[in-house]
Amino acid sequence: MLVLGISHFGLRNYNQADKYLTQYLSVNPDNIEIQSILANVYLAQKNPDQALLILEGIDEEKRKNNARVLMTLGSAYLLMGEHNKGLSALNEANALEPDNKDVQKKLVVGQITVGDMENAIIRLEKITDSELADIEMHYLLVVTYIGEKKLTKAENKLNELVNKYPDNPDLYHLIAIVEKLNGDNEKAKRAYKKALQLNAQYIPAYLGLAGLAAQQKDFFAAREYYHKVVQINPKYIKAYIYLAAIAEKENQPNEIIKQLTAGIENSAGQLKAQLVTANILSNYYVRQKRPEDIMPIAKKLMRSYPNNTKVMSFLVSAQIVNGMDAEAEQLIRTILAKDNKDIKHRLMLAGLLEKKVGNEQEILDLLDSAINLSPTNHKLLIIKANYLLENKKITAAMKLADYAEKQFPDLTLGKQLKADIYRIEKKFDEALFYYKAVYKIQPGNKLLFIIVDILDYQGKEDEAFEFLSGGLTKTDADFTIHYKMAYSLEKKQRYKKAIEHYKKMLDIKPDNVLALNNIAWSYYKTGQLEDAAINAKNAYELAPKSAQVIDTYGYILVRQGDIDKGVELLEQAVKLAPKPGDIQFHLAEGYYKKGEVIKSKDILVSLLKSNAHFREKESAEILLNKIR
Repeated sequence: MLVLGISHFGLRNYNQADKYLTQYLSVNPDNIEIQSILANVYLAQKNPDQALLILEGIDEEKRKNNARVLMTLGSAYLLMGEHNKGLSALNEANALEPDNKDVQKKLVVGQITVGDMENAIIRLEKITDSELADIEMHYLLVVTYIGEKKLTKAENKLNELVNKYPDNPDLYHLIAIVEKLNGDNEKAKRAYKKALQLNAQYIPAYLGLAGLAAQQKDFFAAREYYHKVVQINPKYIKAYIYLAAIAEKENQPNEIIKQLTAGIENSAGQLKAQLVTANILSNYYVRQKRPEDIMPIAKKLMRSYPNNTKVMSFLVSAQIVNGMDAEAEQLIRTILAKDNKDIKHRLMLAGLLEKKVGNEQEILDLLDSAINLSPTNHKLLIIKANYLLENKKITAAMKLADYAEKQFPDLTLGKQLKADIYRIEKKFDEALFYYKAVYKIQPGNKLLFIIVDILDYQGKEDEAFEFLSGGLTKTDADFTIHYKMAYSLEKKQRYKKAIEHYKKMLDIKPDNVLALNNIAWSYYKTGQLEDAAINAKNAYELAPKSAQVIDTYGYILVRQGDIDKGVELLEQAVKLAPKPGDIQFHLAEGYYKKGEVIKSKDILVSLLKSNAHFREKESAEILLNKIR
């Protein structure tokens, strides 16, 4: 059992390793070394909880005197995100066996994981200057230098290593990366080609050359390099994905499907790779409005992996996008029966049940069980709160808001929920109180505009404008706030002040059509027709098919005296947007100024008879009376 367990671990057959090592430990429960190996099996499966159950169950005294156990314990803590505990355990292991290469590597990786790059580099430099160093430690130092943009140090180290290991293609791969970061693609190509001279089957070099070719839009060369990768390793899934990406750039839909399908088929037995590729192909079919083509892929995967919940989940997504809600619901319930701690599919099931009447209690039960499974995940509370608010369950939503405030006192979640509840209830003073409290802690434009809109609705326009100004002082280059202020000033017919803010918008984004169009209108309203025409023309050149932009430019030209061109543009605007009353009125006025009074009258009579609401209705009535 022991030999089989260790052998399967070495071959990365983790399920088999788990089976045999567990059987061995049932007879020899005190073997610390095998407990450590089994814990490493769980770490390889990204299951640190299970690893910690084993490791923390070992007698503390024995654990503290075994470097291998401490090293595994440190890795488990790091994978759990408990970085301080992880580094502490690794330091203890290092103190026991300072010459242990594995401990040193784990400790460096731990420091890199927590972002302590300075100490990681110091430790690596110390190790690589000692007898402990092997090529992997040197390699890790270079990679760390590159990650920290210490390119000169990386180059010096690589030159040293190339002299010591002249036949190592990995070193030329790193040299190519450094050259690319230095902006010298030709040197990078030479480095990749040198790696291929040393090893004609070296996949990273072909990928690097393909990437450089694609960057230069030499898709033929890129495709040849990726095909070479596939010849060397038909299961190398990324090559198929890159080939499909090239096909998409060249607008070859059949080739996209061919490459992704080949990727799925050739990576048989590698479920993770198959699912990644299947999801990419699935998304492509959705974009192409061909969701029915996803089903054969999902069913084929199900035949290959009939009891795998990840494959079931892929099939569920395919069923939902094809409108097969009943089948999806049934399969989700099967997934949840297999894994009673699954949060994702609880939420998916709740979403499906929302589409039908009479499932409120089960939906709430699903949301509550998800929250109980992950009580620190505040996003789940937001999902439940949204459901309660959508279904007008105000009392329950308020209770949840109180709970959120107590459970997450350092977050604004509870206050935000209360603000939303009061806004739905139209209790605007209470809503403002909480929104302002949230904004004080966590300012942002979305919240700022909610507050301003409520103040506007309450008729507190001056306070709303003042609040907007306060937001602007925090981020003086904020384009959106300038727009909100300019628009607010326009509504009050304070066009000169509005122009100031539109100018600031254009300082930030000189080619913004909205700012150009609106500043043109504000200039027109202040009688600055020349500036109005210049900005309206600029907007028109950027957006020649926008009815609003054409209307502004055409009307300003009419008012400026260029009536024929103005009317021609206004006719285009009406064809593009026949409903807006202001555009029709502008064309009517253009016809009037051109002397085509009957055309003008017909538009005005029809427009005013429709009782449509538009900004310049009073002006339209005055013009019609003038014609009569």
